Amino acid sequence: MHTHSLCPHCYRHVEAELFESRGAIRMRKLCPEHGEQLVVVENDPDHYRRIVANRGRFREHQDVIVLDVTDKCNLTCAHCYHIPDNNSPNKAIGSVLREVRATPEPFSIILGGAEPTIRRDLPELVHSIRAEGRSVGVLSNGVRFADETLTAGIAPHLDGYVLIGLNHERYHGRKVHDKQLLGLRHLRNHGVRPLLGYTAEHDELVEILLESLALYRQDVISLVRLRFGANIGRHPDMPAMTLSDHLKVLRQVCRGLRLDLVVIAEADNTLYHQMVLVAGMPVRVIQWPDVENIVMDELTRAPWARFIDGPVSNFCHQIILRDGFFHRNTKRPDDVPARYTLEHLLQTRSSMAVSPNAPVSSGTLGPDLGNARCLTRIGDCTVANLHERMTEPQRAAIVRFWLDTGALSDRREALSRASQVVHLVFDARGDIVAVNTCFSAFLNNGRNQAPYWFYRIFVHPKARSVRLSLEIFRLTASYLRQRYMDSGGETGIAMHLENPKFYRRSGHRALRSVGIKPKGRDQRGVDIWTYEFAPDQHATREH
Repeated sequence: MHTHSLCPHCYRHVEAELFESRGAIRMRKLCPEHGEQLVVVENDPDHYRRIVANRGRFREHQDVIVLDVTDKCNLTCAHCYHIPDNNSPNKAIGSVLREVRATPEPFSIILGGAEPTIRRDLPELVHSIRAEGRSVGVLSNGVRFADETLTAGIAPHLDGYVLIGLNHERYHGRKVHDKQLLGLRHLRNHGVRPLLGYTAEHDELVEILLESLALYRQDVISLVRLRFGANIGRHPDMPAMTLSDHLKVLRQVCRGLRLDLVVIAEADNTLYHQMVLVAGMPVRVIQWPDVENIVMDELTRAPWARFIDGPVSNFCHQIILRDGFFHRNTKRPDDVPARYTLEHLLQTRSSMAVSPNAPVSSGTLGPDLGNARCLTRIGDCTVANLHERMTEPQRAAIVRFWLDTGALSDRREALSRASQVVHLVFDARGDIVAVNTCFSAFLNNGRNQAPYWFYRIFVHPKARSVRLSLEIFRLTASYLRQRYMDSGGETGIAMHLENPKFYRRSGHRALRSVGIKPKGRDQRGVDIWTYEFAPDQHATREH
């Protein structure tokens, strides 16, 4: 890979290349002032190759930006990347709102800092941002959420990304830890199911996993982030480790606890984080880069931030720069190259967009579908597999199809679902007549939860038939099954059936003919049907 990195001496953005040598993935970079540097970025080349093989399959919401609203904090953490200043003034609400208005309008706002809940006017700030029509969340240590009055005034308005950072109970002591746990429960009681982030050490993993599993099974939290310390800000002395090193230790700990560990190969993984399931609980294992080993092409995604003057770029990149310029008093030598900025992402989106008045399709299939994985004929229709390969014009056409036919009424929901499209179906004239989507989520499966593809399809009334619906499903099942066998991820396909024809006896026979069987009912009492892959062949499951 040809990329950019940072000079560890002057923090200049320098050209770099990744290559494999002596059983590791290494990076060579050249600073015009400080010369050549060689550094290891991943100790396991096979792990790196698996990451690269599944690039571009992000399933996480990408339009989020972190705004620091205070430099103050109520804790002193050994791993702190911010290094708080409790003598500094908080940003005025008006100043924060100007930053909000300067961000792209659909973006969700995350309030960070050192510790945003240190602000006594946080409820007013949250309400002001919501009044701007924005979703808002927080990055917090959770201590002040132990005050239920504070939580009750804020939580109902937190509809964005809420991450509560914990440490092992020995880190700050039992009293602080108990307050954080109480804060988590207060948030859940007031409608927020936060993400839980631990800054972890290897010898703490047993206690951390048991504690987080208990919280997850009680429905207090939605996901766990295990972040291991990086050389940014304050940090204890520690050996340089890469992501695969932590995954190996996590596997050993899970074996000792007799907990299943499943690697989710097709999540939004990078050199710096990997999604896994621990006993059905989603866990993101994280090793942030530092100024020595940062690979900029791994950081062209959210969360976005601007903690120093200059362009908006990835959150992790920004905290490394802030550490250099504010904490180590390095003079700023340059700006981030344009291709790693939020502005570049938005320009790329804009240049690929199409006019909302453009026709649904060009009427010809060949030139417009050169990006399809394959084309399949079903009667007079053509089915194109566009999973994770769609162009922006195709995405816009699908959104218009859903909105024009009434399949969806919310444009933002349509835009979100467009990223989940697997197959697009055209009639003989080239008009879209059907679209199916799949997204990965978790389905209760006995005592645990298992990852499934959740399947949805809309067929235009003029083309609606049981045969077409089942043939599209058959194609999708075959495609996803093969991906499952390769990666060891989802265990099957789950769906609700909205077509009343499928509830007849003949409909049941048709469903069973393609392997779809009743699974049970969800919490609303709606029937769930599933198509199961081969769980016994789960190649990445470890015991």
